[in-house]
Amino acid sequence: MIVAQTDEINNELVPSLLNAENLLDLWSNFTHIMSIFNFDRLIYGTTKFSRTGSTQTLRDGLLLSNHNPKYIKEMIKNRCFDNDTRWISANNKNNISWNVDEQHLHKSDNNFTEILFYPPVNTPPSEYEINMWKLYKDYNVKAGHTLYFKHKIGTGVSGFALCSSPKMNQNETNKHWKKHGKSIEYLAKLFDELVRNLPYSNASLLSPNKKLTKRQQQVLNWISKGKSIQEISIIMHLSIPTIDKHLRLARENLDAKTTIQAMIRAQETQQLYNFNYFDESKLKV
Repeated sequence: MIVAQTDEINNELVPSLLNAENLLDLWSNFTHIMSIFNFDRLIYGTTKFSRTGSTQTLRDGLLLSNHNPKYIKEMIKNRCFDNDTRWISANNKNNISWNVDEQHLHKSDNNFTEILFYPPVNTPPSEYEINMWKLYKDYNVKAGHTLYFKHKIGTGVSGFALCSSPKMNQNETNKHWKKHGKSIEYLAKLFDELVRNLPYSNASLLSPNKKLTKRQQQVLNWISKGKSIQEISIIMHLSIPTIDKHLRLARENLDAKTTIQAMIRAQETQQLYNFNYFDESKLKV
């Protein structure tokens, strides 16, 4: 298989990311690029509300994947992004290989003889870990690499779980990473920077209900500019109860307890926009 070289990154791959106009196009281009590097199944997560040593706040962020949807559904159901040893172990490193620990090779009723576990440890695997390894086995998740980035501003973090081609084992993946890892990491960082500056899309697998309607966006936008409910009612030519309804639905969609929290989450998911200037003289009635 042809693998991208450094000059190809500058001449072909980077522009395909920079020229993407929305999140779906950017994700499609990035998954294609990673497939060139023999990483054909990806999980990407980002959040601006990180907690030390935990990825629980990914529920407040964005999750993208091109894995089998059933696999991702099971991962979310079992809170794997909170507990999976792969993801958590990356909290202390920028990148980590999915090493196979020879001490943790087991044979179960379904002849499951290879499991993924890293970093190697001397303690027996828990029931949770064994169940998750079975899940990896069922969906042919055998080898790969994890990347983890702390945001330059704030406490946010982003992470990539890059699953290599089923034809590659972990040793082959490690050799492949040694040769191309710097290029892959560069492209992943570029993708991460771009995705966090694009308008929010309902492409997220974590929170499909987070996408605000245009009316909800407009109401929150005016609130963020310091307008009162009464002023927004005049600006938007809507009744006060209708404005209250849009605010309530916005809070529900963003899982926010207060309007201030809703504004923060709308801002974090790139859903606050600058609408056409309104002549405030109309408010003097």
